[in-house]
Parts: sequence; structure tokens; C-alpha cells
Amino acid sequence: MSKKFFTLSLSCLLAACLTVLPGNLIPAEHIKYFHLDSIKTVSGKITEIKTETCYHGMKFIVILLDDPTSQRQYKVEVSPQWYFKIDVKNGDTISIKGSYTKTDDTHLLIAQTITSRDKVYHFRDKWGFPLWGGKGKHKNMPCQPNCTAHAEEI
Repeated sequence: MSKKFFTLSLSCLLAACLTVLPGNLIPAEHIKYFHLDSIKTVSGKITEIKTETCYHGMKFIVILLDDPTSQRQYKVEVSPQWYFKIDVKNGDTISIKGSYTKTDDTHLLIAQTITSRDKVYHFRDKWGFPLWGGKGKHKNMPCQPNCTAHAEEI
């Protein structure tokens, strides 16, 4: 009985591992992790700014960005709606540095910084942790009222 259970468990574990190997496409809605090894900077024109519900029901700002160089449209997950305090609109040209992944038809970036009008707005630290999350010290606790994306002049 235990040998049969061990064999079945090992088979299930192997099957699970094979589904996440590089080259296998995973739906974009399941890839929500920031990966340092996939950092990419994309510049382009904003075609839409919207909110989507994700991450335990939190309203997130999502930007659709057209990159004229690659002729691709990127879906960019930025931050919770309450944290996003940048004055940008459709038609603005911006540059986004973030973690990139491609699934089926979606080019997805999870924003680390956004550069707009000679200012760099930070959303994640150098390790990719969200700045709105208390830097890991206070997980799942809200930021202070003045905790918003901070900008640097460039």
C-alpha cells in the first residue's frame, strides 16, 4: 500500500513540475509574480488606463501600452488603485521598467518603475517587492495615508 502511494505521489509531483517548465505556456492571469531575471524596459504610448480586480479582490491599475519599436501592445500591471498617483492619460508617452512574460497573445509587464515627463515613479524596490506592502515587515497591512508612488527627477 505505501509503495503504491509513494509511486502515485511521485507521479503527481513530476506531472506538476513538467507543467511549469520553460516553454510551457501558462495563462497570463496565473502569472502574477515579479521575476528579476526577466526585467525589461519598454517605451510607448498609453492606449488605455483601467482598473482590474486581482490579488485577493484588490483594484489594480492596468495600463495598455503600444510600443512602436516592437509593434506590440503590453498589458502593464502597476499598483493598487489607491497607490497610483501619477498624472498620465491616454496618448501620453511613457517608459516602463518591469518584469516581463509572454503568454498566448499577451505581453505582460509588472511595473517596477514608470518614467513620465522626466520623473521616475517607483512601485517596487530593487528586489521586486511592492512598495505599498510595507516592505515585507507588515504583510497584508495597509500603508500609511501618505504612502504613494514616489518620484525622482532625472
